[in-house]
Amino acid sequence: MAPREKTKMAGLFIKGVSSMWTAPKRTSQTQMTKAHRFLEKYRSEKTNSEQQTYQIEMAQLSEENARLKEENCHLKDLLVKEIPGVLSAMKQSVRTYSPTSSSEVSFQSSSSPRPQPSSHSPVPQMSRESSDEAFSEMVEIYSGTQVFCDKLSWAAAVNASSVSVFVRTLVMSVFPVDVLLKSNLRGQIREGKQSKEPLDNKKIDAIFRATLKKWPNTTPSQIGSAINAKLNELRSKKRREDKEKEGTLMLFND
Repeated sequence: MAPREKTKMAGLFIKGVSSMWTAPKRTSQTQMTKAHRFLEKYRSEKTNSEQQTYQIEMAQLSEENARLKEENCHLKDLLVKEIPGVLSAMKQSVRTYSPTSSSEVSFQSSSSPRPQPSSHSPVPQMSRESSDEAFSEMVEIYSGTQVFCDKLSWAAAVNASSVSVFVRTLVMSVFPVDVLLKSNLRGQIREGKQSKEPLDNKKIDAIFRATLKKWPNTTPSQIGSAINAKLNELRSKKRREDKEKEGTLMLFND
């Protein structure tokens, strides 16, 4: 083979080898370009998603802020307009309440006069006045039941907005708290729990009658549920207080 042909063959060989090495580089560059485009697209979508989420959260916060402002205005109106009227009605009820019959408040009944102090046991004037004031502050919750509560509690019950509030108020005014904590409505024994004493049937009957008189469409089950709900509320509160006391004692002991 002539030297010129050899040189030509060598050049072709080198060119072929060079093209073999440059082809992967172009492919690699193409792949890198695709990867960059994908990353850019992903970043753009992520940024758009974050912006949308931010806008949604801002819209929700704006709605919540508007709702709170509206509620705040409503509470201000309630405080300024309605509460004074309720307080005035309660005071009026306390001042103007009079039993429907002379027997409704046994302390004021002419048929059962209060015993007069004898000459051997004089009662100070201040004690008599305090006693008279205490008698005048009591109200029989239903005529003829001989179950009484103080006038302020009665006024609060009369101005109650629901049956439940009415019943709860009477329960708290008729029974001492310590009695309510160790009792339930009918004295039933629940499985696995300590037995409870039944509440005074005479007082419960008076509460039922007073409730049905004010709220005629009320069912006995509603009254019973309101009483049980108040009892459960008092017990839960007592348990929380006991736990807080135990925690305080443990801190001091440590």
